[in-house]
Amino acid sequence: MKILSKNKPIDNIIRLILLNLSLLCLVFFSHPIFAKEQRIVSIGGDLTEIIYALGADDKLVARDSTSISPEQVLKLPDVGYMRMLNAEGILAQKPDLIIASEDAGPASVFTQLNAVNANVLRVTSEKSVESTREKIIALGNALDLKDKASILIGQFDEELSQVTTSPLGVKAVFILTFEGAEASVAGTQTAPDAMFNYIGIKNAAQSMTRYQKFSAEGMAAMNPDVIVVSKRGIDKLGEDKIWELPGVNATLAGKHKKLIVVDDIGFLGFTLQTPNTLKDFRLALEAL
Repeated sequence: MKILSKNKPIDNIIRLILLNLSLLCLVFFSHPIFAKEQRIVSIGGDLTEIIYALGADDKLVARDSTSISPEQVLKLPDVGYMRMLNAEGILAQKPDLIIASEDAGPASVFTQLNAVNANVLRVTSEKSVESTREKIIALGNALDLKDKASILIGQFDEELSQVTTSPLGVKAVFILTFEGAEASVAGTQTAPDAMFNYIGIKNAAQSMTRYQKFSAEGMAAMNPDVIVVSKRGIDKLGEDKIWELPGVNATLAGKHKKLIVVDDIGFLGFTLQTPNTLKDFRLALEAL
């Protein structure tokens, strides 16, 4: 037996109230404030440094092996070298967000992450001082910290403005060294080349592209005034070994033992440390 209400207007009002309550609950419970706390895996030392500077380090649950600054980041689990990642190691950290440099790889790892609908943000790896601003903006937007990002960009630009960039009559070569691996020089399309151009000196290896191994004849032909190496590189190889590399002793730099050691992160990563690294580098060049 079908029972009909005798109070249709009241029924309609009740239905309307219930509908509005349902919609209100849907909106209310889908609001970000009820989302679980973000768990971030950061892949790229430059990006990790910015996350800390933005004050979002409490959301970090893991990092890659290039993320070594600030020092407290070393306490986090390491998912491996950024160019030799594996999806299982990253997903084991149960991240809500994976922030990765465009240099990170291999590509198959990100294909696997996309296949499981992992939330991945790829950030520019452009080899330029200016790219640091793009990284700060990207992370500020992703972490909803736009105001802090704006302040950070202002601080970065202020520090960068203090770097002297007028041309110097110096020709340098950056030697990439790894223990147990053959040394190579940085040609164009590399971080050292961008740093040399910015600071006002010539890259002795500008006829080359990217990082390439060199012969004694090739180094002698480049004939740099100064050899530039990273701190981690020289710590592993040792200064004495630099002068024993093919052809180095035949160059002006080798004959006069002209060597400048630079900070790995600030010089190679285009990070918040880059302005101070550039200032120190310029002072060292002027003191040659």
